[in-house]
Order: sequence, then C-alpha cells, then structure tokens
Amino acid sequence: MQLKKGMEFELQTFDLEDVERLLEPIFEACLSYVNSNLKNKKLEKIDVKYKVGFFDDDRVSAYADKKEEGYIVKINTATWFIIYSFCHCIIMQQVVCDALSFKNEMSQENKMKYAEILTIMMMKILFYHELGHIFNGHIDYIKDKEAEYIKNNPKYSSKDENAFSYEGRKARPFVSTEMWQALEWNADDFAASRMVGQYTFDENIQHLGLFGKEHGLFFLLVAYVSLFTLMEMGVKVLKPEEYKDKEHLPKRIRLNKSIESMFAAYKELNSLEISLDASDVEEKYVPCIESWTEAFMRTYFKDYDVLNLKTDMNIDELDEQHMRYYNRVDNFYALNLIKELAPYTYCEVQDVKTTIKGGLLKLISKIIDEDINEMKIEYVIRK
Repeated sequence: MQLKKGMEFELQTFDLEDVERLLEPIFEACLSYVNSNLKNKKLEKIDVKYKVGFFDDDRVSAYADKKEEGYIVKINTATWFIIYSFCHCIIMQQVVCDALSFKNEMSQENKMKYAEILTIMMMKILFYHELGHIFNGHIDYIKDKEAEYIKNNPKYSSKDENAFSYEGRKARPFVSTEMWQALEWNADDFAASRMVGQYTFDENIQHLGLFGKEHGLFFLLVAYVSLFTLMEMGVKVLKPEEYKDKEHLPKRIRLNKSIESMFAAYKELNSLEISLDASDVEEKYVPCIESWTEAFMRTYFKDYDVLNLKTDMNIDELDEQHMRYYNRVDNFYALNLIKELAPYTYCEVQDVKTTIKGGLLKLISKIIDEDINEMKIEYVIRK
C-alpha cells in the first residue's frame, strides 16, 4: 500500500532504527511471558530472535521461521507505522473515544495512553501468533515434513523461503491443506489465550488504568478487529472457493474464531460469565469497529481508492457452504493436532474445550461408520 500524496506530512514517520527500538521491549515481553509457561519445566527458556525489515511493501505482516541460527520472528517495518498511525488517529474521533472510555470523559493525556495501549495490544497479537507457530511446534513440524517430502521427491523445490507464506498461497504438498489451515487456527488460539491472560489480569488492569476485566476484553476486541481489517480483510479473491486449496482460511472466519477463543479463555481464566455472547459481538460490534479502520485506510492510503473492498466484513465467507468446510477443518484440528505436534511442542497445544471435542469425535468414530469430519458437535463445559 502507498500513502496518498501529502499524507506523509500528517502522520508520524519512523526509520528502521526507531521501529527496532520501539518493538524490542514489546517482543521481549511476549517471549518472556510464553517462556514462563513452558510445558517442560526442565527447559528454562526457548531462544527466539526477532528482526525488523523491509518486505511485503507497506503491509501489516510478520513471519516465524527457523534458520541455521535458530528460531526467528520477522516483522515488516511498515507494520509499526500503520498500526501506530491508526491507533493515534482514531482515538481523536469522538465516537471511538466514547466507546474505548466506556463514555467517560477523557483528557488528552488519557487519549494518548489509550492509543499506546491499543498499539501495543495489536503488536502483541502479531507477536503471539508468530510465537505460537514456534512454541506449539508448527515450524519444526513443517521443516520435518518438508525434508521428508524432498527426500522422496528430489526434484521438488519450494518457491517460498518462509515456513508460512503471507498470502496463504496454494498449499505446499508436504502438508495437507487442512493441516496448514489448522496450524494457522492454532496460532490464532495461542495468541488469543495469551492476550486474555495478560489483559484481564487484575494487576495489569489497574496498571493500565482500565475499568475492569470487561473493559480489557473490549480493548482486545477493538485490537483484533482493527488488526484483521488493517491486514486487508476486505480484499476479495476472484474465486472465493479457492481458499480450499490455500494455506490460510479467509481472515473473516479467523477473526470470528479468535473472538470465540477470547471469550472461551476469558471464562476459563477468570471463572466468570460475560454479559455479551461472541455471536452478539460479531453481529453488533465488529462491523462498527471495522468501519473505523476502513475510514482510516481510505483517508490515508491511495490503494483503497481502487481496491474492491466490501464493508460487510466479507459476510459471504460465512455462508452454509463455507461453514461446512470450516467445520471440517475444526474437527481435523480437534482430532489430529495434539498427536501430530506431540514430538515438537513446548506448550499445551489445545485448550480444554478443543481437547474434549477431539476425544468425543474419536469416541464417536469407534461407534458409527461415518465421516466424522462432517459432524458438528454442540456441547457446553460446566464447572
């Protein structure tokens, strides 16, 4: 994406050294938090380097990978510029200010504080997602599968140097399409649970000056919807059904699943009910927050004048046909991820609810002779 003419004077700019300096403490805080909850207590920590660079044009993007020197998370320099600019612009809009402050009057100082909170939240979502690929064993799993495939197919050559591709292009053959997509969902879940763990923690809420756990959860909701929209969620592929061959599912369903994961983690970690249901949030709040984000992008970036964007959050990607396929991936996730990733993971791969779902599906598969990947299971865990 490119800024509109003259807009570079309206937004604060950052050079590479600025971005490295500003992002390092955020990344290190995320890494430290994840390392404090390793499954194997004999491991003191997992070393992960981070690198800021110029790639993917002016896009919000990040990658996790493993090189000779070890694990690495790479983030595009433009990511910080776009997120920082967005957060510090929208906080000046009265409707946004009222929503984020729960309609409390805000000083200029508090507006800047809220903009900083939102900026750091959005960066942490990105970092936790990429760390999820590392700590849940995805990177090592992919590397092993690729090496095995190359051994049996010596003429194969991957055109993608990263373990995961940004665009979610056609799935590479050494891992099934469902597995690629399940790994992305798993990294999304990893990020959601860590974000809820941090931002609904009493001491952190007090430190940030938020009004309570639900206020922290609402900030997270704004951060998630904004981030997914800034990653061009509204851009449509020519043939929507192509996602069935891609490494990533559409961002619309990934956003919805992240919201559901946040609500589930909130209830699990806080032993509390919440006044809103995830489906209510998706219907009432998501379109509103997305409109804030699109207004910012259309104002400052000229690409949005020509892109075929939709303001309905790609709602057609949630039709019955799409949802049936998502259910297949979700069942595949519940059934296979723990077993597949067991030799590689440093953390618990799944939440309690998904683990129970996988157990139920395995039990059902022994009783009936049907394709359980097509089966939809509704259940509630009560304490």
